Amino acid sequence: MYSIIKNSIHYSQLKAILSDLIKLLLIYIGIHIIQNQMSKKLINETKIIIYTTKTCGYCYLAKNLLKKYSLKYKEIDVSNNNIVINEMIRKSSGIKTVPQIFFNNKHIGGFYELNQLHLNGNLTKSL
Repeated sequence: MYSIIKNSIHYSQLKAILSDLIKLLLIYIGIHIIQNQMSKKLINETKIIIYTTKTCGYCYLAKNLLKKYSLKYKEIDVSNNNIVINEMIRKSSGIKTVPQIFFNNKHIGGFYELNQLHLNGNLTKSL
């Protein structure tokens, strides 16, 4: 009879430990999900500006790459607008080609540089 009581005590202790472990695991999973959601939200709220023209193939590629990551961006068409062209040139330290891409007002470069970030796995890390 003593061995039955002794075994039942171990079973109840084991049950309590397993219950606590399951609770901790659920908390860990919940925290991980929340961190993932917050990370995605921060990325999507990042201000991205891309200067383009309507006929620029590299602008099209750059926009599609940003869309692939579901990143929102503000497109500024510089076609036939000297004021906006000069603003882009000033912000990009004299570069006159499009696209010119900025993350949080930091000049990233054109499509080549954006694509390099993508290929190296650093595109979202740069935001």
